[in-house]
Amino acid sequence: MTFAITTLFGLDWKGKADIINHEEELIIDLKTTSDLDKFRWNAKKYNYDSQAYIYRELFGYPMLFIAVDKKTGRIGIFDCSPEFYRSGKDKVEKAAEA
Repeated sequence: MTFAITTLFGLDWKGKADIINHEEELIIDLKTTSDLDKFRWNAKKYNYDSQAYIYRELFGYPMLFIAVDKKTGRIGIFDCSPEFYRSGKDKVEKAAEA
């Protein structure tokens, strides 16, 4: 795991990446889920958009989530859209203001 700290909106933020692939310029975060089919929709609920924004700022690469369904063992690969990063940035900015 790789650790990093940065300042966003006047506050220090830290993170540890599960995997950083420098060849592909990608951060990979491993998640488990109880329902792989709902992972994409639950990602904002669990603030993975905030995590994606912070990690992109920390490590300088886009983020990819690999989710494993705990019940079925199915694996899903989910990239982050520009809107997902914007949503995360908005949440982080609001958190910093609070």
